[in-house]
Amino acid sequence: MGGYPRIRLSLKAEELGSELLVYDEERRLYHLLNPTARLVWQLCDGVHDEEEIAREVGRHYPSVDPEKIRNDVARTIRTFSENGLVVFATESAETD
Repeated sequence: MGGYPRIRLSLKAEELGSELLVYDEERRLYHLLNPTARLVWQLCDGVHDEEEIAREVGRHYPSVDPEKIRNDVARTIRTFSENGLVVFATESAETD
C-alpha cells in the first residue's frame, strides 16, 4: 500500500483476552482481531511502514518464514484499509 498506516482515532478497542475487539461507531461494525492481527494493529501507529511492521512481527514469530510474514502483514494492512480501520501518511509521524 505504501506509506505509514495509522489506526483511525475514532475507533474504539477493547481487549478480549489475547484478541482485540475494534468497534467502528461511524459504520456500526465490529472487527475481532486475533493475536497476530492485534500485533499488526498496534504497530499501525503512523511511525512504522509496512516493512518495519513485518520485521517486528517476525521478531515475535522467529520460526515463521519472513516472506510469509511480509505477505500476511501486507494482506492484514490491506484488509484494515479496505474496512476503513487505518489511514496512511506519506511521512512517518515519528518525532525526535
